[in-house]
Amino acid sequence: MEYSVAKDAIFCLNCYLFKPDYGDQTGGEVFVNKRYNNWKDKAKVKKHVGDHSSTHNQCHAKCVDLMNQRQHIDVNLDCVLKKGKSDYRIHLNASIDCIIFLLHQGLAFRGHDESVESKDQEIVRDKQPFSLLVDESRDVAMKEQMTIVFHYVDKMGCVIKLFIGIVHVKNTSAKSLKTAIDAFFVKYGLSLTSLRGQGYDGASNMRGEFNGLKTLILRENKFAFYIHCFSHQLQLALVKVVSKHSALGEFFQTLSMLSNTVAASCKRRDLLRDNQYEYVISLISNGDIQTGRGLNQECTIKRPGDTRWGSHIGTIHSVINLFSSVVGVLRVIEIEGDDWQNKSQARSLLRIMENFEFVFLLFLMKKVLGITYELSQALQRKDQDLLNAMQFVQISKRRLHKLRNEDTCFDILLKEAYDLCKDNDIPIPENMEDNFGRTKRGIAPITNKHHFKVELMYTVLNNIQ
Repeated sequence: MEYSVAKDAIFCLNCYLFKPDYGDQTGGEVFVNKRYNNWKDKAKVKKHVGDHSSTHNQCHAKCVDLMNQRQHIDVNLDCVLKKGKSDYRIHLNASIDCIIFLLHQGLAFRGHDESVESKDQEIVRDKQPFSLLVDESRDVAMKEQMTIVFHYVDKMGCVIKLFIGIVHVKNTSAKSLKTAIDAFFVKYGLSLTSLRGQGYDGASNMRGEFNGLKTLILRENKFAFYIHCFSHQLQLALVKVVSKHSALGEFFQTLSMLSNTVAASCKRRDLLRDNQYEYVISLISNGDIQTGRGLNQECTIKRPGDTRWGSHIGTIHSVINLFSSVVGVLRVIEIEGDDWQNKSQARSLLRIMENFEFVFLLFLMKKVLGITYELSQALQRKDQDLLNAMQFVQISKRRLHKLRNEDTCFDILLKEAYDLCKDNDIPIPENMEDNFGRTKRGIAPITNKHHFKVELMYTVLNNIQ
């Protein structure tokens, strides 16, 4: 019912719109063309409305349908057109693929049987494209296992990384991995034609140009582009730097030996903990360090990982913080070791650690790996995109360039190394302009500054950049 202020009367909008469908009805003419303002007689209004099957209620139901936009013809037509466009695009792309294939093979465009009953008819389906992430490793039972992860974009436009499962493989050759992937796809009704990306590590069985897994898949689907993990590429670059520099190779080998020797038993870890406790107490009593919540926490030497080069930064930090305590533990092992091998290893480690070059490399690699570690963490962020990744790479390169070309950076490294050596009674070069080591026959002598700045610092930074 609608009330008209101008005529001071009520009208029935539903009956006005759909009266031709039902003709006259109880009081219909009064509520449609005339006007009803007999306010004392309310029973006539209820009589006009009637029960649920009355003419008025039928008109009201039609009016509700009219106001529902989802039932409008143009809306339904638009939905049909969108689906038709989508189906047409799918069939068009399939036709283009077939034409390209026939052109490359030099085959005829028309077949001998184009009937509806022909088995050569191809049903095109709108399949979800996805990327494949694969890695393999051994479990505790020494069995090779392959992990499969899918990467795709859902209907809402969100990037989804979904762990699919673990597959046992007899070996980690490219052919064995490809066979396992094919069997997995067949089992779950998947197709390599929907594959749009491959993500593996840098192992030869994965990224080999001729017989690697990515090559075997590309032979079947040229759109399955291979992307090497940016973070893993960074780790490989650092490993390559170490392999080319003898001093760095010995340095990281020493770190690995330290973590294995000092943390070889509970007794040695307890000894390291006790030494560090006494050292911290002495620093606090002398006023060299502050106390407070979260400060001076108990720690140990972190073991570096072979597959994660970024873990070495944690080992370097722990060795710097526990340097005095580690030296104390090695001296105890040198004297009270279980056998001559432990004593000899402790003596060798002490000879390397109590050398200014080792301390200098500690702070140099702390600075270098600190920069690359921040870059590695940024590259592994889930919300990272290619543009931001390239910007982070450029920022890291500028920081490494600054470290190489500003003399103040080298002076800061020297001061940090000097301070640690003085605290642990390690001999330091008195003059950087003096000759370094012994002069070899036929080779011009070099200064201490040239050795530490050029042969160590510059060489490392040049190889990384």
